[in-house]
Amino acid sequence: MDFSFIGLKTIWLIEAKYWNQKIDKNTVSAFMHRVNETCADKGIIISKKGFQTGAFEAAENSNILLRTFEELKKETEHYTLTNILHSYENRFNILEARYWSHSKQIRQKYNLRGYIEDDTEFSGFVLLGKIQNVIENIKHVAYPINLTIPQLTQIGEVQANNLQQAINWLNLSLNFLDEKLILAEVEMQKNNDFLPKLYYPAVSIIKSIYEHIKLYD
Repeated sequence: MDFSFIGLKTIWLIEAKYWNQKIDKNTVSAFMHRVNETCADKGIIISKKGFQTGAFEAAENSNILLRTFEELKKETEHYTLTNILHSYENRFNILEARYWSHSKQIRQKYNLRGYIEDDTEFSGFVLLGKIQNVIENIKHVAYPINLTIPQLTQIGEVQANNLQQAINWLNLSLNFLDEKLILAEVEMQKNNDFLPKLYYPAVSIIKSIYEHIKLYD
């Protein structure tokens, strides 16, 4: 595989060995030769069963990495999760900026704002707080995650027991909030009420608030 890193073309040579025996020294030496021939920056051998002692000795102090499938999975999980959460945090920031760009009176008029103490149908404030709470729980691998919201409109499942369930809920909730905002903003335009004051990149306005309000017990 080849890719660019800080503007420089980088080449990695990767071999996956789904063998039922450990990789030996000769296999690693032959792979090192191919890495040198192709002028690759790094070589990676991925093995089902692992590696013999001689294989590690052959790869020592070289640009060759030896990993089992399980080791590679564990090493890349954090990187993958970080990138996934970064995309959801970006979506959250954009929606939060849009929500708070409208005045309190406009949010009330177009049913975007409710009161925590009331049996409100929908509150953008409450949903934004819950979305951020779920993202933080995913970061800390704090499962199960309670997904209930203190409003009449509930979204998706009431609990996430793993990453996939939490991601599904985030998708549903972010899409739901996006739809609520766009429908309200269309009505605002019809009534000449669309006067947003947008600031971006957004710094979370509600984070310091929801930390002091027990919405999520």
